This record gives sequence, structure tokens and C-alpha cells, in this order.
Amino acid sequence: MWDSVLVHPLVLGLIYLSSLFGAGFAIILFTIITKTILLPLTIKQLGSQRAMTRLQPELKALQARYAKDK
Repeated sequence: MWDSVLVHPLVLGLIYLSSLFGAGFAIILFTIITKTILLPLTIKQLGSQRAMTRLQPELKALQARYAKDK
């Protein structure tokens, strides 16, 4: 199932790009396109990571406070 949904279109896109620009440039262009598409998810994940880092001292304090509550 994943082949027809995800892998097959990606391979077709890479083949199309390589027919236009050559294999080496197609791989570089494909990587840039993929990174650009995934950029919003990366930004969201970095924001969540920063928020968890800011909350870490509070979480440690709560864990110490309720350590015997297991």
C-alpha cells in the first residue's frame, strides 16, 4: 500500500526531474523540494522542543515533589 501511495509518486518525480536536468542535479533538486515541503513540520517540532526545554525545570520539580506517589 505504501508503495502506491508514497514511494511510487516520489520515484516518478525523481525520474521526471532526472530526465530534465540529469541525475545528479535531480537528486539535489529533489532534496531541496522535499526539505521545503517538510519545513513547516520541522519548525513546529522545533517550537515544541523549545517549549519542553523551558518546562523541564518545572517538570523536574513536580517529579521530585510527587516521587512517592507511584
